[in-house]
Amino acid sequence: MGFSFSEQTLCFPFFLVAVLPENVVYNICNRLHIPILPIWKEKAMSIGRTGIGIFVLGFALMALSAQANLLLNPDFETGDFTSWTTNAPGWRLGGGADNHTPSGSFGAVNDVSTTDTAGQQYRILQQEMAASPGELWSASVYLRTVNLESSQSFLEVQFWNNSDGVIGQFQSSIVSSDQPFTLMSISDVAAPAGTVKISVRGVIEMVSVPTGNTDFHIFDDFEATVVPEPSTWALISLGAAGLALIRRRKKV
Repeated sequence: MGFSFSEQTLCFPFFLVAVLPENVVYNICNRLHIPILPIWKEKAMSIGRTGIGIFVLGFALMALSAQANLLLNPDFETGDFTSWTTNAPGWRLGGGADNHTPSGSFGAVNDVSTTDTAGQQYRILQQEMAASPGELWSASVYLRTVNLESSQSFLEVQFWNNSDGVIGQFQSSIVSSDQPFTLMSISDVAAPAGTVKISVRGVIEMVSVPTGNTDFHIFDDFEATVVPEPSTWALISLGAAGLALIRRRKKV
């Protein structure tokens, strides 16, 4: 995820030549197999050390901002299930008490009814995204349950290979009794080798068909994030260190 390596290599020596001695820059770039051209020195000096440091730090912070919530329509405020897929009946949007977002209007509701059949055991609301091996992912959702009799629900993360086969699966704690909107989360799970997709899922299991009243499961404010790549953290560290060095030199 984040910026491509080629974009980062453009930025990397451009910053270094502005704040470090030239021989140090060449040693670093040689070790990292990053080409450095004479034009970097000319361009960096024309902008100035402070400008370069701010540029790189800002570039890195933009990379971090790209690691915010990666889900589309996470709170269903489009008024529909845009970007989401469901595999079973009973899914609808609810308002009022079914909405968790302070300024929002909707939440995703599944009704487990007394008229359902045993073949409808699992009801899934999911969104898929590209993922790569080794990435650390976290996901969360606010989950409310009402009148539960014979069903339960949870948050789930699955990693898929290029054949849409499940090669990794993680679940939050399982909710089997009534609760107000409560944050359910899965933290820092690593995508295994062969991963090409991640599926973030709200899952309901109907253990048996209710005999009394309808069970209600409400999901809202999904979130999925991936830990920034090491190269992004490196850019932030370089930007911050460069600005600190520049300020120290000015004081001398």
